[in-house]
Amino acid sequence: MDAELADTQKEALREHAPAGARLLEHITFPWNVLPVIRHHHERYDGRGYPDGLKGREIPLGARIVAVVDAYVAMSSPRPHHPPFRTEEVVAEMERQAGQQFDPEVVEALIRVLEKTHAVFGGGDKPSVVVCDADAEFRKLLQMRLVNDGYDVRCVAKADEALEAILSTAPDLVLAEVDSDASDAFQLLREIRKDPAFQHVPFAFLARAESRMLKIRALRQGVDDFLVKESDLEVLLARIENILTREVARRGEGLKRAKRGVTGQLDNLGLPDIVQTLAIGMKTALVALSHDDLTGRIWFRDGAVVHAKCGEMQGESAFHAMARWKTGEFAIEHGIKSRRTTIECDPMFLVMEAMRLMDEASA
Repeated sequence: MDAELADTQKEALREHAPAGARLLEHITFPWNVLPVIRHHHERYDGRGYPDGLKGREIPLGARIVAVVDAYVAMSSPRPHHPPFRTEEVVAEMERQAGQQFDPEVVEALIRVLEKTHAVFGGGDKPSVVVCDADAEFRKLLQMRLVNDGYDVRCVAKADEALEAILSTAPDLVLAEVDSDASDAFQLLREIRKDPAFQHVPFAFLARAESRMLKIRALRQGVDDFLVKESDLEVLLARIENILTREVARRGEGLKRAKRGVTGQLDNLGLPDIVQTLAIGMKTALVALSHDDLTGRIWFRDGAVVHAKCGEMQGESAFHAMARWKTGEFAIEHGIKSRRTTIECDPMFLVMEAMRLMDEASA
């Protein structure tokens, strides 16, 4: 019964929040639906309800659903406000990271949003024209692309594909190729000679790997050479990469000034950041800035292992940054340090920093 409920919850997220659903696909966890429902209003800092859980005490599924639920609420129209732009949603998510939300889950969602199709053309679905004579493969690919949020037009012949492209320029053309004399090469030439369509990404779908055919295709100007017999998930990932590169080229992707989850030290000070990452047993890099000063602190499984601020390293660098009450921080998860200059408990490190500040102010 729990498994059936879990599947129902996932399908609902896929239908109403494609970016949230893709976040679920990127994170593997045991889906027990009852704790997820009960605890998805807990806060990462422990000030939520019903049980006041914090950090890793909150089930991972609940932490994910809390972020996805907030994303859906902000990006959907409401009676009291229009939907927020993706950049506005991300800014609010970052502001609440470490307080309301798990910073690592927020960063995972942002990474999905940076690649998701919601950032195309103000939210329009990216359009794909698929030209392939194999009706079964065409139907399978169309179904998967539609499920991933694409607007797909499928045809069997090159002349039909040309007509579809000329009627409305797509974001990507996928055309079957089986030989040097294939109609796909002629279709490519027709598209590339028209100034209005010459920059449309174009990829070949080959029945099998062929080095010579691939070299000729790349020299003719295709953006990628895809093999139909490869794993479908790999094929879909490469299609996504083509579109992601095109978004970056056009400068239309999710615009963010910095990598990682960012915020103000006024709202989340270094002691709180240390506690948040220690509770969550996170591996991360925290970059700090204050006036003209900058510093970095590395965490490994929740422990502070290295710090650098100017010429200072280790505990002295950490203690210097602990005095900063204003400025900015950026938390980027998964970044590891090759050096270990700090070996004490992270909370002892914070307490020692506070003791030194008290002595200096006495």
